Parts: sequence; C-alpha cells; structure tokens
Amino acid sequence: MLRRWYSSKTTTALEKAVSAVVASSQSNSIQTLFKTNDYIVIDDFFDRDDAIELQRDIIDTIPDMSLNQTFVYSKASPRPRMFPKEHILEYDYKGRTIETKKNPTVLDSLVKDSSLVTMFNILCPQLFGGPNLLVGHDLKIQYNRGHGGCFPIHFDSDPSVDSRVVTCILYLSLPERTQEHGGQLVFYPHTMTGEDRSPIVIEPTFNRLVVFGSQTMAHRVLPNFADRYCCTFWLQTQRPVQPMRQDGKDDAKALMKRFIESDDPSERMRVYERLCCIPEIRRHVIKYLWRDAWKASLEESHAPSPLRDELIASFETEMATVSRILSPILDSVARHGDIQSIG
Repeated sequence: MLRRWYSSKTTTALEKAVSAVVASSQSNSIQTLFKTNDYIVIDDFFDRDDAIELQRDIIDTIPDMSLNQTFVYSKASPRPRMFPKEHILEYDYKGRTIETKKNPTVLDSLVKDSSLVTMFNILCPQLFGGPNLLVGHDLKIQYNRGHGGCFPIHFDSDPSVDSRVVTCILYLSLPERTQEHGGQLVFYPHTMTGEDRSPIVIEPTFNRLVVFGSQTMAHRVLPNFADRYCCTFWLQTQRPVQPMRQDGKDDAKALMKRFIESDDPSERMRVYERLCCIPEIRRHVIKYLWRDAWKASLEESHAPSPLRDELIASFETEMATVSRILSPILDSVARHGDIQSIG
C-alpha cells in the first residue's frame, strides 16, 4: 500500500528518499524500531544530487543562524538561563512562516513535507496508532564550525514537556571526513541483564540518516574539529503532554518495595522491567547508570564559567537524589549487570 502510494506521487526529494527505503529491505528495520536497538541507520538516504543540494542550502542559511543554547534551570529563577555553545550554529523552523517560492529548494520542501510521518505511521502501526499517531514534525538545521564544538549527553524530549517521540538526523558533512575530525554521534542505551554496556558510536557520514527514540535514547555529540552539517526532524505524536500523575508515583513506590522485599531474581527482573516502563523512572535509571560519562560530557561541552559550575552542581544534586531513592535497585544492576540479591 505504502509503496503504491509513494510511487504514484514522488515529487519532492524526501518523497523520493522514503519511496526508496520502503521499496528496499530497510523497511523491515523500521518495522522493528524500538523493539530491538531503539535506533536504525540508513545510508545513502537521499538521492546524491539532492543531498548535495541540501548541503548547499544549509551553507546558504548560515548567515541567518544563531548559536545553540543549553537551558539551565534552577529553583532560584522562574525562567531558564541560556548557555550558548560558541561553535555550534543552528536555524530552527518551528513557528516560522515559510515563504512560498515558485522554485523551492530542497530545504524549503523539507519544512512542510510529511513523508517521514506517513512512513512511520504505516510501517509501525503498533507504535504509532490511535492516540500515538504521528501528526507532524519540527525541523532544525545545524552547522558545527569545529574547534571542539560538542554536545553533552541528553534526551531530545521529555514526555511531560512536549510530544516529540522520534528523532531523525540526516548528516550532510563533506564526504572526505575522517574519524580524526570527531563529531561522532554516541548513544548511551539502557541495558538489561547480560548486555554490553559500551556506548554505541556512529560516524556522521555524508547522506546518512539516523533514527532513534526522542524520549528514550540518551545521546551526545563528541568534540568536532571540521565543518559538520546536519538537519534534524522531530516527529510528534498527537498524545497530549502528560506530567507524571500521583497514581504513577504510587505505582513506582509499590514496585520498588516489591523489588527490595523479593529474594527471587526472576521476580526482581520482572519488577525492574516494569519500573523501566515508567518514562520518568527509565530516564533516571539511564542517567544514573551513565552518571560518570554524563558529568564528563557536561564539562567537555561548555567552557569554564560560573554557569557551568552551576550546571554541574545541579546534575550532582539530581544524581544524589536519584541515588538515595533508587540505589537499592540501581547499585545491584550496576555491580552485576544482572538482577541479584542485595546484601
């Protein structure tokens, strides 16, 4: 059905790219997305000429870009303070009115093209059906000038703040980039029993699309030392934003009590998996398990300043709170890579 739909109307660069993916075996990878690795990589996503044109469009937009900002929240201030990254420029299309052109560029067409949304809705109905139906996307383009510009570990979205659920990053850096240029995307996944706890490193190869869960995959960008271009799509669900309710907090407390009181490893495993199905708990678990790398990435991504010190102090306070509440469970996982008895 999807293949027929696209083959009858492939007019934009993105429609052509999606049509090629659907017609290939890569559609099987998309259908299992979030069931296995929580990410997929699609090389040679765009037609090469379209990818080259899109890279030129991004370069032409650089004069209109502004510095990327890290938002620093504190109890002392009702509004977040902004911490600019000196070497990373971006242009966010969210909320902007796009001029209608007689001959739109590839970049112009991406702003309103919903082909990625349609593809995921049809290929993954078990994930994006009913209230989880994808209904739109945001687009941002970015230029990293090098000089060590990088990002700390973070999640792209918080279910209590916005409705973004899928991140798609298209890399458009020069084909002659090497590993020495840095700028790699690194995933810090949530690992279960017996799994490898090593970070997953992905090269920002020209015309490579990387897809992952906006709310579930912790990730960062390593220090970059050459021009690096990309555009990011965030796909949104129609499910309303929902802060954690009191009954969810009560469920989490009851599950933690069951974990601590049980001597059965298999029962502990079941309880741990249920706890990690609660989005807020899962995020804290991931942050705690990767806490050393997380703190180091904050230090590496921001120049020394009182604001950086405050950012790191806030992170340490958060980890102390998480440790106090969840340490009986998390220390067991961190020590053994398994659900073991405590004591």
